[in-house]
Amino acid sequence: MSSLLHLGACRGCHYLLVHSSRTDRSREDALAFLSVGSTRMYWEQDNTGNSTRDGTGTPQTIWNSIHNNHSKKMKSLPKLNHLFISLPSPKCEKITLLCKDLFEFIWKSKCDKVKRVVVSQDYLSGGLEMVNVDFFIKSLKCSWIKKLTKNNKPWLDIFLTINGRDIVNEIFDFGDAFISDILIPKNNDFWNDVFTSWLYVMKNTENEMYAKNNFLNVPVWFNSNIRINNNSVFYKKWYQNGVKNVGDFLSNEGNFLTKNMFQQKFNISRICIMQYNSIITAISSFLKCMSLNKNVVESRCGPYLPFYFENILLNEKCTKVIYNCINKNNIVPTSIYKWNEELSPHGLENICIQDVFKICFKITMDSSLQWLQYRILHRILPVCYYLKKIKIKTDDCCRFCGNEIETILHMFVMCEKILPLWRNFSMHIYTTTSNRVGFNVTYIILGETPLNIYIIRECPKSATVSLVCLHFALNST
Repeated sequence: MSSLLHLGACRGCHYLLVHSSRTDRSREDALAFLSVGSTRMYWEQDNTGNSTRDGTGTPQTIWNSIHNNHSKKMKSLPKLNHLFISLPSPKCEKITLLCKDLFEFIWKSKCDKVKRVVVSQDYLSGGLEMVNVDFFIKSLKCSWIKKLTKNNKPWLDIFLTINGRDIVNEIFDFGDAFISDILIPKNNDFWNDVFTSWLYVMKNTENEMYAKNNFLNVPVWFNSNIRINNNSVFYKKWYQNGVKNVGDFLSNEGNFLTKNMFQQKFNISRICIMQYNSIITAISSFLKCMSLNKNVVESRCGPYLPFYFENILLNEKCTKVIYNCINKNNIVPTSIYKWNEELSPHGLENICIQDVFKICFKITMDSSLQWLQYRILHRILPVCYYLKKIKIKTDDCCRFCGNEIETILHMFVMCEKILPLWRNFSMHIYTTTSNRVGFNVTYIILGETPLNIYIIRECPKSATVSLVCLHFALNST
Protein backbone atom coordinates (compact mmCIF):
# COMPACT_ATOMS: atom_id res chain seq x y z
CA MET A 1 0.00 0.00 0.00
CA SER A 2 1.32 3.44 -0.79
CA SER A 3 1.99 5.78 2.11
CA LEU A 4 -0.33 8.39 0.61
CA LEU A 5 -3.24 5.93 0.50
CA HIS A 6 -2.60 4.77 4.06
CA LEU A 7 -2.45 8.22 5.68
CA GLY A 8 -5.25 9.46 3.46
CA ALA A 9 -7.43 6.52 4.44
CA CYS A 10 -7.07 7.19 8.17
CA ARG A 11 -7.70 10.90 7.80
CA GLY A 12 -10.51 10.30 5.31
CA CYS A 13 -12.37 7.85 7.55
CA HIS A 14 -12.07 10.28 10.44
CA TYR A 15 -13.21 13.25 8.36
CA LEU A 16 -16.14 11.50 6.70
CA LEU A 17 -17.48 10.09 9.95
CA VAL A 18 -17.02 13.25 12.00
CA HIS A 19 -18.15 15.83 9.44
CA SER A 20 -21.61 14.56 8.61
CA SER A 21 -23.61 16.00 5.76
CA ARG A 22 -26.42 18.29 6.83
CA THR A 23 -29.92 16.96 6.24
CA ASP A 24 -33.25 18.47 7.16
CA ARG A 25 -35.24 15.27 7.34
CA SER A 26 -36.03 13.62 10.68
CA ARG A 27 -32.82 14.50 12.49
CA GLU A 28 -34.80 16.79 14.73
CA ASP A 29 -38.08 15.03 14.10
CA ALA A 30 -37.80 12.16 16.56
CA LEU A 31 -41.47 11.21 16.51
CA ALA A 32 -40.77 8.06 14.52
CA PHE A 33 -38.62 6.43 17.15
CA LEU A 34 -40.26 7.91 20.26
CA SER A 35 -43.02 5.36 19.89
CA VAL A 36 -43.18 2.41 22.26
CA GLY A 37 -42.09 -0.07 19.57
CA SER A 38 -38.45 -0.85 18.87
CA THR A 39 -36.76 0.38 15.70
CA ARG A 40 -33.61 -1.68 16.10
CA MET A 41 -34.84 -4.03 13.37
CA TYR A 42 -34.07 -1.36 10.73
CA TRP A 43 -30.41 -2.30 10.98
CA GLU A 44 -31.13 -5.94 10.21
CA GLN A 45 -33.02 -8.23 7.84
CA ASP A 46 -36.31 -10.02 8.21
CA ASN A 47 -36.72 -13.79 8.44
CA THR A 48 -36.74 -14.17 4.65
CA GLY A 49 -33.37 -12.49 4.29
CA ASN A 50 -34.84 -9.39 2.64
CA SER A 51 -34.29 -5.85 3.82
CA THR A 52 -36.96 -4.66 6.23
CA ARG A 53 -37.46 -1.54 4.11
CA ASP A 54 -37.18 -0.86 0.42
CA GLY A 55 -35.03 1.80 -1.16
CA THR A 56 -31.38 2.61 -1.58
CA GLY A 57 -31.16 4.67 1.59
CA THR A 58 -32.14 2.04 4.13
CA PRO A 59 -29.62 1.07 6.82
CA GLN A 60 -29.33 -2.49 5.52
CA THR A 61 -28.69 -1.34 1.95
CA ILE A 62 -26.03 1.12 3.07
CA TRP A 63 -24.49 -1.50 5.33
CA ASN A 64 -24.26 -4.03 2.49
CA SER A 65 -22.70 -1.37 0.28
CA ILE A 66 -19.95 -0.79 2.82
CA HIS A 67 -19.35 -4.42 3.68
CA ASN A 68 -19.39 -5.88 0.16
CA ASN A 69 -18.08 -3.14 -2.10
CA HIS A 70 -14.57 -2.10 -1.05
CA SER A 71 -14.27 0.49 -3.80
CA LYS A 72 -17.27 2.42 -2.45
CA LYS A 73 -16.46 2.17 1.25
CA MET A 74 -15.39 5.78 1.67
CA LYS A 75 -18.36 7.12 -0.31
CA SER A 76 -20.86 5.18 1.82
CA LEU A 77 -19.51 6.17 5.23
CA PRO A 78 -21.17 9.62 5.47
CA LYS A 79 -24.58 8.00 5.00
CA LEU A 80 -24.16 6.22 8.32
CA ASN A 81 -23.88 9.45 10.32
CA HIS A 82 -27.55 10.27 10.02
CA LEU A 83 -28.49 6.69 10.93
CA PHE A 84 -26.20 6.62 13.95
CA ILE A 85 -27.71 9.77 15.38
CA SER A 86 -31.39 9.12 14.60
CA LEU A 87 -31.83 5.35 15.02
CA PRO A 88 -31.07 2.93 17.85
CA SER A 89 -27.44 1.87 17.77
CA PRO A 90 -26.54 -1.22 15.75
CA LYS A 91 -25.69 -4.33 17.69
CA CYS A 92 -22.15 -4.96 18.86
CA GLU A 93 -21.65 -7.51 16.09
CA LYS A 94 -22.44 -4.89 13.46
CA ILE A 95 -20.06 -2.35 15.01
CA THR A 96 -17.31 -4.95 15.24
CA LEU A 97 -17.86 -5.88 11.59
CA LEU A 98 -17.70 -2.23 10.50
CA CYS A 99 -14.47 -1.68 12.45
CA LYS A 100 -13.02 -4.83 10.92
CA ASP A 101 -13.86 -3.64 7.40
CA LEU A 102 -12.42 -0.17 8.00
CA PHE A 103 -9.12 -1.46 9.36
CA GLU A 104 -8.82 -4.09 6.63
CA PHE A 105 -9.31 -1.28 4.12
CA ILE A 106 -6.61 0.85 5.79
CA TRP A 107 -3.97 -1.83 6.27
CA LYS A 108 -4.98 -3.92 3.23
CA SER A 109 -4.60 -6.89 5.52
CA LYS A 110 -6.64 -8.78 8.08
CA CYS A 111 -3.88 -8.18 10.63
CA ASP A 112 -3.46 -4.76 12.24
CA LYS A 113 0.13 -3.54 12.15
CA VAL A 114 -0.47 -1.12 15.06
CA LYS A 115 -2.94 -1.58 17.90
CA ARG A 116 -6.30 0.01 17.18
CA VAL A 117 -6.36 1.80 20.52
CA VAL A 118 -3.09 3.49 19.48
CA VAL A 119 -4.12 4.31 15.90
CA SER A 120 -7.25 6.08 17.17
CA GLN A 121 -5.17 8.54 19.22
CA ASP A 122 -3.87 11.87 17.90
CA TYR A 123 -0.60 12.20 16.03
CA LEU A 124 1.49 13.30 19.00
CA SER A 125 0.41 10.21 20.94
CA GLY A 126 1.55 7.83 18.22
CA GLY A 127 -1.81 7.51 16.48
CA LEU A 128 -3.29 8.51 13.13
CA GLU A 129 -6.58 9.95 14.43
CA MET A 130 -8.49 6.99 13.02
CA VAL A 131 -12.06 7.15 14.26
CA ASN A 132 -13.17 4.80 17.03
CA VAL A 133 -16.60 3.84 15.68
CA ASP A 134 -18.00 2.74 19.04
CA PHE A 135 -17.01 5.98 20.78
CA PHE A 136 -18.15 8.01 17.79
CA ILE A 137 -21.65 6.50 17.99
CA LYS A 138 -21.73 7.15 21.74
CA SER A 139 -20.75 10.80 21.26
CA LEU A 140 -23.46 11.26 18.62
CA LYS A 141 -26.06 9.76 20.94
CA CYS A 142 -24.95 12.05 23.78
CA SER A 143 -25.77 15.09 21.65
CA TRP A 144 -29.43 14.30 22.38
CA ILE A 145 -28.81 15.18 26.03
CA LYS A 146 -28.03 18.71 24.88
CA LYS A 147 -31.13 18.72 22.68
CA LEU A 148 -33.21 18.10 25.81
CA THR A 149 -32.25 21.58 27.05
CA LYS A 150 -33.89 23.24 24.04
CA ASN A 151 -37.56 23.82 24.75
CA ASN A 152 -38.77 24.61 21.23
CA LYS A 153 -38.63 21.08 19.84
CA PRO A 154 -41.97 19.38 19.05
CA TRP A 155 -40.73 15.90 19.97
CA LEU A 156 -39.80 17.09 23.46
CA ASP A 157 -43.46 17.11 24.52
CA ILE A 158 -43.70 13.37 23.87
CA PHE A 159 -40.51 12.70 25.80
CA LEU A 160 -41.74 14.76 28.77
CA THR A 161 -45.11 13.00 28.70
CA ILE A 162 -43.40 9.63 29.03
CA ASN A 163 -40.78 10.60 31.61
CA GLY A 164 -42.36 13.53 33.49
CA ARG A 165 -42.21 17.30 33.13
CA ASP A 166 -39.23 17.61 35.51
CA ILE A 167 -37.13 14.92 33.87
CA VAL A 168 -34.59 17.33 32.34
CA ASN A 169 -33.85 18.95 35.71
CA GLU A 170 -33.64 15.53 37.33
CA ILE A 171 -31.12 14.33 34.74
CA PHE A 172 -28.92 17.29 35.60
CA ASP A 173 -29.42 17.03 39.38
CA PHE A 174 -29.09 13.28 39.92
CA GLY A 175 -26.21 10.85 39.55
CA ASP A 176 -25.56 7.79 37.44
CA ALA A 177 -27.90 5.44 39.34
CA PHE A 178 -30.88 7.55 38.27
CA ILE A 179 -30.08 6.83 34.63
CA SER A 180 -29.28 3.13 35.06
CA ASP A 181 -32.09 2.27 37.49
CA ILE A 182 -34.89 4.70 36.57
CA LEU A 183 -34.58 6.00 33.00
CA ILE A 184 -33.19 3.07 31.02
CA PRO A 185 -35.84 0.51 32.11
CA LYS A 186 -38.79 2.78 31.19
CA ASN A 187 -37.69 4.05 27.76
CA ASN A 188 -37.52 2.53 24.27
CA ASP A 189 -34.46 1.26 22.45
CA PHE A 190 -33.39 4.62 21.08
CA TRP A 191 -33.45 6.48 24.39
CA ASN A 192 -31.91 3.47 26.10
CA ASP A 193 -28.94 3.88 23.75
CA VAL A 194 -28.80 7.62 24.47
CA PHE A 195 -28.81 7.14 28.24
CA THR A 196 -26.45 4.16 28.11
CA SER A 197 -23.99 6.24 26.08
CA TRP A 198 -24.29 9.12 28.50
CA LEU A 199 -23.82 6.75 31.43
CA TYR A 200 -20.59 5.56 29.81
CA VAL A 201 -19.40 9.17 29.49
CA MET A 202 -20.20 9.84 33.15
CA LYS A 203 -18.30 6.77 34.31
CA ASN A 204 -15.26 7.53 32.16
CA THR A 205 -14.93 11.21 33.08
CA GLU A 206 -15.16 10.77 36.85
CA ASN A 207 -11.44 10.42 37.54
CA GLU A 208 -10.53 13.41 35.36
CA MET A 209 -13.07 15.64 37.06
CA TYR A 210 -12.13 14.50 40.56
CA ALA A 211 -8.52 15.31 39.80
CA LYS A 212 -9.62 18.88 39.06
CA ASN A 213 -11.02 19.17 42.60
CA ASN A 214 -14.49 19.69 41.26
CA PHE A 215 -16.08 17.16 43.58
CA LEU A 216 -18.14 19.82 45.40
CA ASN A 217 -20.61 19.64 42.51
CA VAL A 218 -20.86 15.85 42.58
CA PRO A 219 -24.58 14.90 42.87
CA VAL A 220 -25.54 13.22 46.14
CA TRP A 221 -28.85 11.72 45.03
CA PHE A 222 -28.85 8.51 43.00
CA ASN A 223 -25.06 8.40 43.07
CA SER A 224 -23.68 4.85 42.95
CA ASN A 225 -20.59 6.02 44.86
CA ILE A 226 -22.62 7.40 47.80
CA ARG A 227 -24.52 4.48 49.29
CA ILE A 228 -26.38 3.57 52.47
CA ASN A 229 -27.00 -0.14 53.06
CA ASN A 230 -25.52 -0.74 49.61
CA ASN A 231 -28.22 1.40 47.94
CA SER A 232 -28.03 4.84 46.38
CA VAL A 233 -29.75 7.63 48.32
CA PHE A 234 -32.65 9.96 47.56
CA TYR A 235 -34.57 12.06 50.11
CA LYS A 236 -37.32 13.82 48.19
CA LYS A 237 -38.02 16.49 50.83
CA TRP A 238 -34.37 17.44 51.05
CA TYR A 239 -34.12 17.65 47.27
CA GLN A 240 -37.18 19.89 47.07
CA ASN A 241 -35.52 22.23 49.59
CA GLY A 242 -32.42 22.60 47.39
CA VAL A 243 -30.04 19.88 48.61
CA LYS A 244 -28.30 18.51 45.53
CA ASN A 245 -24.54 18.04 45.77
CA VAL A 246 -21.66 17.24 48.11
CA GLY A 247 -20.88 20.92 48.62
CA ASP A 248 -24.28 21.43 50.27
CA PHE A 249 -23.10 19.36 53.25
CA LEU A 250 -19.85 21.30 53.71
CA SER A 251 -19.10 24.65 55.31
CA ASN A 252 -16.86 27.29 53.73
CA GLU A 253 -13.97 25.84 55.75
CA GLY A 254 -14.49 22.37 54.27
CA ASN A 255 -16.04 20.80 57.38
CA PHE A 256 -19.30 18.88 57.48
CA LEU A 257 -22.27 20.94 58.68
CA THR A 258 -23.88 19.95 61.94
CA LYS A 259 -27.48 18.78 61.84
CA ASN A 260 -28.78 22.10 63.20
CA MET A 261 -26.69 24.16 60.76
CA PHE A 262 -27.92 22.01 57.89
CA GLN A 263 -31.56 22.40 58.96
CA GLN A 264 -31.20 26.15 59.19
CA LYS A 265 -29.39 26.46 55.85
CA PHE A 266 -32.06 24.60 53.88
CA ASN A 267 -35.08 25.40 56.07
CA ILE A 268 -35.90 21.76 56.79
CA SER A 269 -38.01 21.43 59.92
CA ARG A 270 -37.39 17.85 60.99
CA ILE A 271 -34.37 15.70 60.24
CA CYS A 272 -33.69 12.33 61.80
CA ILE A 273 -30.23 12.41 63.38
CA MET A 274 -29.55 8.81 62.31
CA GLN A 275 -30.57 9.62 58.75
CA TYR A 276 -28.31 12.67 58.66
CA ASN A 277 -25.35 10.84 60.18
CA SER A 278 -25.80 8.01 57.68
CA ILE A 279 -25.53 10.27 54.66
CA ILE A 280 -22.59 12.17 56.17
CA THR A 281 -20.84 8.83 56.68
CA ALA A 282 -21.61 7.80 53.10
CA ILE A 283 -20.20 11.07 51.70
CA SER A 284 -17.13 10.80 53.93
CA SER A 285 -16.50 7.24 52.71
CA PHE A 286 -16.85 8.42 49.12
CA LEU A 287 -14.29 11.23 49.62
CA LYS A 288 -11.89 8.84 51.35
CA CYS A 289 -12.26 6.23 48.61
CA MET A 290 -11.45 8.84 45.96
CA SER A 291 -8.51 10.20 48.03
CA LEU A 292 -10.10 13.65 48.14
CA ASN A 293 -9.31 16.14 50.89
CA LYS A 294 -12.36 18.28 51.58
CA ASN A 295 -10.39 20.64 53.82
CA VAL A 296 -8.11 22.02 51.08
CA VAL A 297 -10.83 22.86 48.57
CA GLU A 298 -12.35 26.30 48.67
CA SER A 299 -16.06 26.72 48.21
CA ARG A 300 -16.92 28.12 44.80
CA CYS A 301 -19.52 30.78 44.26
CA GLY A 302 -21.74 30.44 41.23
CA PRO A 303 -24.58 28.40 39.79
CA TYR A 304 -24.74 24.67 40.38
CA LEU A 305 -23.22 22.83 37.43
CA PRO A 306 -22.57 19.09 37.77
CA PHE A 307 -19.19 18.31 36.24
CA TYR A 308 -20.75 15.56 34.13
CA PHE A 309 -22.45 18.24 32.04
CA GLU A 310 -19.63 20.73 31.54
CA ASN A 311 -18.92 19.38 28.04
CA ILE A 312 -22.64 19.46 27.21
CA LEU A 313 -23.60 22.91 28.45
CA LEU A 314 -20.42 24.90 27.85
CA ASN A 315 -20.02 23.97 24.18
CA GLU A 316 -22.33 24.82 21.31
CA LYS A 317 -21.43 21.56 19.56
CA CYS A 318 -20.60 18.86 22.03
CA THR A 319 -20.10 15.74 19.89
CA LYS A 320 -16.41 16.26 19.16
CA VAL A 321 -15.66 17.33 22.73
CA ILE A 322 -17.32 14.22 24.15
CA TYR A 323 -15.59 11.98 21.61
CA ASN A 324 -12.17 13.39 22.51
CA CYS A 325 -12.96 13.00 26.20
CA ILE A 326 -13.84 9.30 26.07
CA ASN A 327 -11.30 8.43 23.36
CA LYS A 328 -8.38 9.99 25.22
CA ASN A 329 -5.97 7.30 26.31
CA ASN A 330 -2.51 7.63 27.82
CA ILE A 331 -1.38 4.31 26.37
CA VAL A 332 2.28 4.12 25.36
CA PRO A 333 2.96 2.16 22.15
CA THR A 334 4.85 -1.08 22.75
CA SER A 335 7.43 -0.02 20.18
CA ILE A 336 8.47 2.93 22.36
CA TYR A 337 9.38 0.59 25.21
CA LYS A 338 11.44 -1.49 22.76
CA TRP A 339 13.23 1.58 21.40
CA ASN A 340 13.98 2.70 24.96
CA GLU A 341 15.58 -0.65 25.64
CA GLU A 342 17.48 -0.82 22.35
CA LEU A 343 18.78 2.77 22.40
CA SER A 344 19.70 2.93 26.09
CA PRO A 345 23.30 1.75 25.38
CA HIS A 346 23.63 4.76 23.05
CA GLY A 347 22.87 7.31 25.76
CA LEU A 348 19.08 7.61 25.44
CA GLU A 349 17.39 7.55 28.84
CA ASN A 350 13.70 7.96 28.11
CA ILE A 351 11.81 8.71 24.90
CA CYS A 352 9.26 11.53 24.98
CA ILE A 353 6.41 10.28 22.80
CA GLN A 354 5.15 13.76 21.96
CA ASP A 355 8.58 14.91 20.78
CA VAL A 356 9.40 11.99 18.46
CA PHE A 357 5.96 11.87 16.84
CA LYS A 358 5.91 15.66 16.52
CA ILE A 359 9.03 15.35 14.38
CA CYS A 360 7.29 12.71 12.30
CA PHE A 361 4.40 14.98 11.31
CA LYS A 362 5.80 18.52 11.69
CA ILE A 363 9.15 18.27 9.92
CA THR A 364 7.61 17.58 6.50
CA MET A 365 4.24 17.51 4.77
CA ASP A 366 5.37 14.71 2.44
CA SER A 367 3.12 11.77 3.32
CA SER A 368 5.71 9.27 2.05
CA LEU A 369 8.32 10.52 4.51
CA GLN A 370 5.75 10.71 7.29
CA TRP A 371 4.74 7.11 6.63
CA LEU A 372 8.38 5.99 6.57
CA GLN A 373 9.17 7.60 9.93
CA TYR A 374 5.88 6.38 11.41
CA ARG A 375 6.80 2.80 10.52
CA ILE A 376 10.26 3.25 12.02
CA LEU A 377 8.83 4.53 15.30
CA HIS A 378 6.31 1.68 15.46
CA ARG A 379 8.92 -0.85 14.30
CA ILE A 380 6.83 -2.13 11.41
CA LEU A 381 9.24 -1.23 8.63
CA PRO A 382 9.65 -4.31 6.37
CA VAL A 383 13.29 -5.11 7.16
CA CYS A 384 14.35 -8.73 6.80
CA TYR A 385 14.21 -9.40 10.55
CA TYR A 386 10.56 -8.29 10.63
CA LEU A 387 9.66 -10.15 7.42
CA LYS A 388 11.15 -13.37 8.77
CA LYS A 389 9.29 -12.89 12.05
CA ILE A 390 5.94 -12.72 10.24
CA LYS A 391 6.99 -15.68 8.04
CA ILE A 392 7.21 -13.83 4.74
CA LYS A 393 10.95 -14.46 4.29
CA THR A 394 13.21 -17.25 5.48
CA ASP A 395 16.44 -15.24 5.50
CA ASP A 396 17.04 -12.24 7.77
CA CYS A 397 20.54 -11.27 6.61
CA CYS A 398 21.21 -7.65 5.67
CA ARG A 399 20.64 -6.95 1.97
CA PHE A 400 23.52 -4.42 1.93
CA CYS A 401 26.40 -6.06 3.76
CA GLY A 402 25.13 -9.63 4.05
CA ASN A 403 26.93 -10.13 7.37
CA GLU A 404 24.46 -9.16 10.11
CA ILE A 405 20.76 -9.52 10.86
CA GLU A 406 18.86 -6.75 9.10
CA THR A 407 17.08 -4.87 11.88
CA ILE A 408 15.94 -1.26 11.61
CA LEU A 409 18.88 -0.13 13.74
CA HIS A 410 21.39 -2.07 11.66
CA MET A 411 19.91 -0.99 8.33
CA PHE A 412 19.92 2.74 9.13
CA VAL A 413 22.97 3.06 11.39
CA MET A 414 25.20 0.05 12.01
CA CYS A 415 25.63 -1.38 8.52
CA GLU A 416 29.13 -0.79 7.11
CA LYS A 417 27.61 0.12 3.75
CA ILE A 418 25.38 2.79 5.29
CA LEU A 419 27.79 4.65 7.59
CA PRO A 420 29.60 6.44 4.72
CA LEU A 421 26.27 7.83 3.52
CA TRP A 422 25.71 9.67 6.81
CA ARG A 423 29.27 11.03 6.87
CA ASN A 424 28.97 12.27 3.30
CA PHE A 425 25.58 13.79 3.96
CA SER A 426 26.87 15.60 7.07
CA MET A 427 29.73 17.01 5.00
CA HIS A 428 27.31 18.03 2.25
CA ILE A 429 25.23 20.05 4.73
CA TYR A 430 28.36 21.73 6.09
CA THR A 431 29.67 22.74 2.66
CA THR A 432 26.31 24.19 1.59
CA THR A 433 25.13 25.83 4.83
CA SER A 434 28.27 26.13 7.02
CA ASN A 435 26.35 24.33 9.77
CA ARG A 436 27.80 21.24 11.41
CA VAL A 437 25.24 18.48 11.85
CA GLY A 438 26.30 15.23 13.48
CA PHE A 439 24.19 12.13 12.91
CA ASN A 440 24.31 9.86 15.94
CA VAL A 441 22.15 6.79 16.50
CA THR A 442 19.34 8.62 18.32
CA TYR A 443 19.12 11.44 15.76
CA ILE A 444 18.97 9.03 12.84
CA ILE A 445 16.25 6.80 14.30
CA LEU A 446 14.12 9.29 16.25
CA GLY A 447 15.19 12.70 14.99
CA GLU A 448 16.66 15.60 16.91
CA THR A 449 14.59 16.89 19.83
CA PRO A 450 13.85 19.72 20.15
CA LEU A 451 13.64 20.39 16.43
CA ASN A 452 16.56 22.36 14.97
CA ILE A 453 14.40 24.41 12.63
CA TYR A 454 17.10 26.84 11.48
CA ILE A 455 19.01 24.03 9.75
CA ILE A 456 15.90 23.01 7.86
CA ARG A 457 15.23 26.59 6.74
CA GLU A 458 18.81 27.34 5.67
CA CYS A 459 19.51 23.96 4.10
CA PRO A 460 19.24 24.42 0.30
CA LYS A 461 16.98 22.36 -1.87
CA SER A 462 19.82 20.09 -3.00
CA ALA A 463 20.51 18.96 0.57
CA THR A 464 16.84 18.31 1.21
CA VAL A 465 16.60 16.29 -1.99
CA SER A 466 19.64 14.28 -0.92
CA LEU A 467 17.99 13.44 2.39
CA VAL A 468 14.80 12.38 0.63
CA CYS A 469 16.76 10.20 -1.80
CA LEU A 470 18.62 8.63 1.10
CA HIS A 471 15.39 7.72 2.85
CA PHE A 472 13.91 6.18 -0.28
CA ALA A 473 17.11 4.29 -1.05
CA LEU A 474 17.00 2.70 2.38
CA ASN A 475 13.29 1.99 1.99
CA SER A 476 13.27 0.53 -1.49
CA THR A 477 10.96 -2.30 -0.37
